Amino acid sequence: MKKLLCIDSDGCAIDSMNTKHRLCFGPALHEVWKFAIPDAEVQRRWEKINLFSAQRGINRFAGVAAILQQIESSVPSQQVQEFVHWTTRAEELSNSAVEKCVRDGAPLVFRQALEWSQRVNEKISALPLAQPFANVADCLASAADFADIVVVSSANRDAILQEWKAGGLDGYVRRYYSQNDGSKTQCIACAKAEGYGDGDVLMIGDAPGDWKAAQSNGVWFYPILAGKEAQSWMQLGKHELADFLQEHWTIQQQRILLNGMMSNLE
Repeated sequence: MKKLLCIDSDGCAIDSMNTKHRLCFGPALHEVWKFAIPDAEVQRRWEKINLFSAQRGINRFAGVAAILQQIESSVPSQQVQEFVHWTTRAEELSNSAVEKCVRDGAPLVFRQALEWSQRVNEKISALPLAQPFANVADCLASAADFADIVVVSSANRDAILQEWKAGGLDGYVRRYYSQNDGSKTQCIACAKAEGYGDGDVLMIGDAPGDWKAAQSNGVWFYPILAGKEAQSWMQLGKHELADFLQEHWTIQQQRILLNGMMSNLE
């Protein structure tokens, strides 16, 4: 049976995550909300949550919920809790989902979150297109001979398409899943439902959330380590892909890889 590779985009295949958080996500926070601490400290905490912790790679609106819970701002606490609750129960965390909440009379924090997200997208669109990490293209070229490849990302769909096309990776991809298609868990399930067994699917990601999405679907996971992306892709192409193809992947091997990811984020 043919295999399936599910691959995250930002910070995993495409070298865009750090830049987007430092030049787009963080600065847009300061433009929309008034916090009780200096902008530099807000930025540091935002990067800690989204880049250098076990929450790395979470959905943008979940990130906003986390920062509003951490730092006192002009947003009433009741509104913060309502927004936090929404991020934990909504089927989709996207601009369109927030827009619907606003139309339905949600409090001010939802309109602020939508404005923030729209500003983020505008800032991202003004950035030079990010490129793939070293060794990604070679790895996908090898994998395409035996596996279907889909992108599973919580990022903006237009940005994903632009970056993968600009990086010369688009020809390997069967389908793109983005924030509008649901959570990563839902997207993996959708892709897997096209006829792949548990042991025939490998999720490749750079964050614990990617592992949880893989675990929820009963499929294998390979971590791309933050700050060591090129080496991670080389290791995958030279060793782990062969184990996956030949169905030699083991629970022990999976555990070692996971421990390496978590240690790297401490």
